[in-house]
Amino acid sequence: MPIPDDLAALLKGNNVWVDMFMRVISWSFIGTIACIGVLK
Repeated sequence: MPIPDDLAALLKGNNVWVDMFMRVISWSFIGTIACIGVLK
């Protein structure tokens, strides 16, 4: 499914924010798993 041009432009414009958001999500996920592993 091709991405519409306006959506692609929006994603490019928000690329930094998306990148930061994904990093925060992944680190939170890793941190949660690590905490559960330590507690168990």
